[in-house]
Amino acid sequence: QLAEEAVQILDFYGRTFGPYAFGNRFVVAQIDDQSLDVLTGAGVMLVSSGAVKRGHENLLEDFARNVAMQWWGQAVGLRSFDSTWLAQGLAEYSSVLYRAKDLSQSGVDAILAELSERALSYEGEASIAQAPANLNDQTPAFRSIVLYKGAYVFHMLRGALGDDRFYNLLREHYTRNKGRNVTIADFERLTTQLAGQDMRWFYGLWVESTGVPEFTWDYTILKTRTGDWRVRGTLKTNLEGFRLPVDVLVSAPGGEERVTLNFNGQTSADFTASSKGGSPTLIVDPERRILRSSDTIRTAVVVRRGIQEMQEGNYVEAENRLKDAIKLAPRSSWAWYNLGQLYIKQGNHQKAIDAFTQALGGDLEPKWVEVWSYIFRGNSYDALGQRDRAVAEYDKAIENGNDYDKAQETAQKYRGEPYRAPVR
Repeated sequence: QLAEEAVQILDFYGRTFGPYAFGNRFVVAQIDDQSLDVLTGAGVMLVSSGAVKRGHENLLEDFARNVAMQWWGQAVGLRSFDSTWLAQGLAEYSSVLYRAKDLSQSGVDAILAELSERALSYEGEASIAQAPANLNDQTPAFRSIVLYKGAYVFHMLRGALGDDRFYNLLREHYTRNKGRNVTIADFERLTTQLAGQDMRWFYGLWVESTGVPEFTWDYTILKTRTGDWRVRGTLKTNLEGFRLPVDVLVSAPGGEERVTLNFNGQTSADFTASSKGGSPTLIVDPERRILRSSDTIRTAVVVRRGIQEMQEGNYVEAENRLKDAIKLAPRSSWAWYNLGQLYIKQGNHQKAIDAFTQALGGDLEPKWVEVWSYIFRGNSYDALGQRDRAVAEYDKAIENGNDYDKAQETAQKYRGEPYRAPVR
């Protein structure tokens, strides 16, 4: 299955960036677990046995990123490790492009939401340009800044240039520099040349500096002479020198209107829009084109840190992080859900039931949290020997209908046979 996926990935990158550089063979070999999950060389990828056993879906992001290293890092080299963003950040964004290519907008939104949470987890510790010198490359902070923030910066560069110029930039970068070692300064010069404008503002703000924008707005709703409603408002940002287009979606019962505000270094921009049929809801940056912060995102970032601690087996620290997130947002279903996950890992099924119950009574964001909270609450009842209550939870999951990550198949499975907790 991984070999078949590699064929699809190689084909996608070849069509998107330019032909594979290492002949007509790409070797994927399984190795033992005494190294990293995935390692690459020119024309070669080594995948650990443990990574293969964990399954294709869990490995796909790393797999697609490391195949992309054949283009960024192997074919196009780096003059020094200080420019590793050009390899690792671009490889991670290539993985995002591959995983998102056949998804609906909601699926793309989920990928970008997770990417932004990872990108912001350690954002203030170093800039992308400074991270290679200041941070150990095996730490979560380095990965957060170089891989995840790095990938999001490429996503924003795409928004600044437009799709045609952005993809032309990547193809030119690959074609011109194949077999050469380059620097971030080289890439910036190429960006400026192809963009037709000096892009120093972008690299200075996003690659060489820390900090992300946070948006606030003021608006009023006015009734016109024709009986329609208009929204007049001002969108503000706290980030000096911000120069990217920002979409604002004005959604009302009778329909929606999108306006694009062009920030050119100023900290505010005025807008007007229609409000059709009643009081509107304003959504800033609905497609997540900008790496930004907000109260909701800050909570999600703290949750993401808790998830990282949980994955590394640091359960006490994970619980502290998740409880910190709950203090910030007591109705965050995402925080309560992950706390329930933690308690299941610890074998504390009664506390898991309580956490999933809180998740179901919260804001139910993201939407799939509801169906999976029913499933995991059912698992916890099964672990406690309360089969009737467990089946009732699986029935609720089936009635819910959401099939995120094969939820319906999983609910049917446990409805047919009880969940068995791992022997501790």
